[in-house]
Amino acid sequence: MSLPHGLQTLTLCRCTYLSRWEWLSHSKGLRELHLFKSAATGIQLNGLGALNNLSRLIIEGCESLERVQDLSGLGKLKHLGFYECPKLVEIGGLAQLLGSLRHLDIWRCNSIPCLPDPSETEAPRRPRLTVRSCSKLLGDGREDYSGPYEEYIRL
Repeated sequence: MSLPHGLQTLTLCRCTYLSRWEWLSHSKGLRELHLFKSAATGIQLNGLGALNNLSRLIIEGCESLERVQDLSGLGKLKHLGFYECPKLVEIGGLAQLLGSLRHLDIWRCNSIPCLPDPSETEAPRRPRLTVRSCSKLLGDGREDYSGPYEEYIRL
């Protein structure tokens, strides 16, 4: 598969198997990747490290998704969003991204038990965090949190 030269935004919809990304390795100009309504239970993103300019990754409506493997190679990522992934329990490599991310959104992902403690990283800044309708992350009957990452961790 070959993608157009200069492609900056790519949306993949209803993919059933998301573990091989070599076909994207020549898309160095890709800035945004949106995975929408995939039936995959696990997404391995370690091949995405070649996407040096990826600044936005959105994973949405993936109802069977349980794990996202190793995001740590996406050092220029500024916005990371998980929306309506009710079985998601693990976001691998998230701690390593806390210094580069500006926005982290997690909405309607009720199975994620916790987020990395920012004190365990040496990142100079932390992302703005928005959590909506995630019962395990919010606890105590809270519906939403929007604010600095550090303040969420102290709740």
